[in-house]
Amino acid sequence: MVNSPSTKSHCFKLGPTVTKELTFSANIGQHDLDTKSKQIQQWIEKKYKVQITVKKGKNAEEPEKKVDEIFNQILQTMPGTATFSSRPQAVKGGKAVMCILRHLSKKEEIAHRETQGTQKGGPTNKESGNDRESDVLHQ
Repeated sequence: MVNSPSTKSHCFKLGPTVTKELTFSANIGQHDLDTKSKQIQQWIEKKYKVQITVKKGKNAEEPEKKVDEIFNQILQTMPGTATFSSRPQAVKGGKAVMCILRHLSKKEEIAHRETQGTQKGGPTNKESGNDRESDVLHQ
């Protein structure tokens, strides 16, 4: 009875998605940001959602672009792996910006791979004169 097919099918139940939270300042150093990005990437690969909150500095006139750049930089470390579950939005009365990242679905991963495939043979190779070489490599 233990090895019956009905009990085996229940072994792979998916529980609720776990959300990990990470909070840091907009004044974060590049090395620290790289370290946080690696941690986020590990969580995303384990299919966790990651809620990121970036606190603005003491001078609340911190440029909004800087915070957006931080989110984009984090996302760029995981091409084809993660996307925004919720876009960056102001929280805590505008003193912080929060977003949630999630792992791409299988359909999104396939679509991303297809777009990457078309970009590799795109205009950048033609401009550099490597068009014929790239065609040979991809055949």
